[in-house]
Amino acid sequence: MLAKIFTKSRVITNQARRFGQVVKQEGLAENIVATQPRYNNELEEYQHENLKAYFDQNALLFPMEEIVARVEARDYKFFLETKNFLKVVDTLEKFQERTVDFNTQAGREFIVFKRQLYQLYEVSNRSVDEHEAFSFEMQRKNLKWLYNASQDYNKEMTRLNNLEDLVAHNNLQGKIFKRKAMDPSKLKGLGYFGVAGVTYAYFPYIAATLGYTATMFGLAGSSVLGMLNFQERDIINSIEFVADGEHKGKLKFNVSTSPLASKDIIVDQRNAQGVFSLSNDDMGENDIDNNVVQLTNYLDGGKTVE
Repeated sequence: MLAKIFTKSRVITNQARRFGQVVKQEGLAENIVATQPRYNNELEEYQHENLKAYFDQNALLFPMEEIVARVEARDYKFFLETKNFLKVVDTLEKFQERTVDFNTQAGREFIVFKRQLYQLYEVSNRSVDEHEAFSFEMQRKNLKWLYNASQDYNKEMTRLNNLEDLVAHNNLQGKIFKRKAMDPSKLKGLGYFGVAGVTYAYFPYIAATLGYTATMFGLAGSSVLGMLNFQERDIINSIEFVADGEHKGKLKFNVSTSPLASKDIIVDQRNAQGVFSLSNDDMGENDIDNNVVQLTNYLDGGKTVE
């Protein structure tokens, strides 16, 4: 892919090999490889006169075809293990200036590779203090991002909880507690009544399939189970404060006596307490569950019950 960023570089390389010298044609990229003497030690390569001698050649450290192969293979290690990275940078910059076309995808990929290579060299050559400072800076940034994300999450959850509370209070209409219109028991009873209604409506067809006796037992059983599930007594429908009158400030419990009838009980707050919790299937605050409530010294229809 990256071979497209060159202008007939392989033609130049082949001609150079054939004639034993570097060949330069007008409008074609240069593929001059620098000559380097052998140094006695690594420090000698960094001396001023030796670096000047290298840069005066205005050549590449590696042949173009090798640069192409290394870049295509994403071989960062090859460039990083070169002793003098200054020469690697000089080679890549000359290579880019002479051959890379920024308008092609391959040229843009070379630029990305070069930047990543420079960053890897910077990281691998940091001192201990630089690593510590960089790590501390990154840790502080990560902690700050986590803190901001936590704050945003808490704000969003608080907003949603406030909306839920507003909806619940709107449904409660000033009450402390309000029982749902359809609890699981009533839904079961409604289902049994539905089965009984369907059985009654299609009695001839069902009787022809299951028999008269089985159909009658099914109809009677569904009706009885529906009535049993709808049967309720001493179930609290709502709790609210008495707003005015002689019992102002006390609690008023609306308690069901049958599926269709209910009564009001007035009791002082000190004489009402929850015994234990059963479930949480009602509307109200989060800490109000479905409880067994014990009342003492309350008014039931004008009569005081100890």
